[in-house]
Amino acid sequence: MKAAMIGRGLLWLLCLALLVLVLLVSGSLWALGLLAVIALLPFASLIWNGTAKKKLQAKLMLPAGARKHSRVQGNLQVSCTGPAPLGRVYGRIELQNDLTGEQAVLSLPLEQTDSGYEAYFELYTAHCGGVRVTVRELVLTDFFGFLPMPCKADAEGRLTVLPDTFPVEIDAAMRTAPSDGDDTRDDRKGSDMTETFQLREYQPGDNLHGIHWKLSGKLDKLIYREPAQPVSNALLLFWDQSSGTSEQMDTLAEAVFSVGQSLCEQGVPFTVGKNEQGEIQTAEITGQDGLIEHFPILLRRRGANRQALSELAGFGRVFYFTAEIPDRETSDAVQIFLCSDGTGAADNAIVFTPDNASEVLERLNAYGA
Repeated sequence: MKAAMIGRGLLWLLCLALLVLVLLVSGSLWALGLLAVIALLPFASLIWNGTAKKKLQAKLMLPAGARKHSRVQGNLQVSCTGPAPLGRVYGRIELQNDLTGEQAVLSLPLEQTDSGYEAYFELYTAHCGGVRVTVRELVLTDFFGFLPMPCKADAEGRLTVLPDTFPVEIDAAMRTAPSDGDDTRDDRKGSDMTETFQLREYQPGDNLHGIHWKLSGKLDKLIYREPAQPVSNALLLFWDQSSGTSEQMDTLAEAVFSVGQSLCEQGVPFTVGKNEQGEIQTAEITGQDGLIEHFPILLRRRGANRQALSELAGFGRVFYFTAEIPDRETSDAVQIFLCSDGTGAADNAIVFTPDNASEVLERLNAYGA
């Protein structure tokens, strides 16, 4: 855009120089009048644009989701409820992947339409994540197109680029909480997620999936089926997003989503969580629909501040996905999934790189990958 403006400005100066030469040679009043019009028109059109910019409104159209390594088309529309600007109109768009931190800026020339201005553009989705597309400003130019006038715009769109997935096999021993050896009873609360521990009246905060609808209809009140293993002692897929390159974050997203998808296919309920603003954000997943609904939330904002492993002690089994080895020793209940460059090592860790993640995680059992 800047190069084009400079080129038009040089042409304007050249035109003025030629008219001055004609005027000196011929002394024509027509040359004098034309010289005055061409010299003053850029500045007069800026005054006009100063009024026109107040009547412009930007709108951004994007698809809700996309796959990795695809090209996505977006549409920027600018409606004009007042006099149309004199000259060209550009849009300045900023792109940011909230998961990987990647940023880019696009400058788009807009074409005039019956109702305003419009431009189509393409985005290439190299990595998964929540992509924010923001129209930061519009730029109006003078009649000749070389004097810019910035115009504030407030339009934003979001695009969720979902990670690729690969098949993962997880055996029952790996996803089960390790036994402490002190209690051999198998009928206690917390022993089996598939069995009902008791029936009671529904209380605020209970998982809606646990409501016994048939019995609730007969008794005319909500009855809750309390599982033998409470969710607080179930399996947690925790994603530490506090560190990692864009490639590592992309690979960890694929690993978490693939493992979660495998658990859904096996009918195993679990909780997915991340660290955000010093707190653990979690969501209960009981099936494929829940995973698809909640997983984009993990991609929209990258978590900061490492979470203390002790804060995850309320879960019987934790799959801890990270790009950095935890500072403190983990318990037997925590299985570390470490995305590294191949140089890192840790006890009780399954180590993989962005290049071999699918191969390493293809088959998971209690004795390692």
